[in-house]
Amino acid sequence: MPDFNYQNKLVYENIIKIPKGRTATYAQIARKSKVEYNELLVTLMRNPFQVLIPCHRLVTNKGTLFGFYPLGKEVKRKLLELEGVGLKW
Repeated sequence: MPDFNYQNKLVYENIIKIPKGRTATYAQIARKSKVEYNELLVTLMRNPFQVLIPCHRLVTNKGTLFGFYPLGKEVKRKLLELEGVGLKW
């Protein structure tokens, strides 16, 4: 990941650790990164490297797609399918 200074850089570093073909929940990443859930969402909106930081691998606690993805929920769904994530929703 390029070197940049951002207060919640740990959020991005934890998202990068999610392996291709796997998902994590927003809550898991928030806890692991020691940020509040709302702060996590703001951090994701400010993602400076959409291509490098795979935010599409984040799902809700119920395992569903949250519409929070800059390119839309359907693009997120397609990216996960291409990575081999078995979608239940």
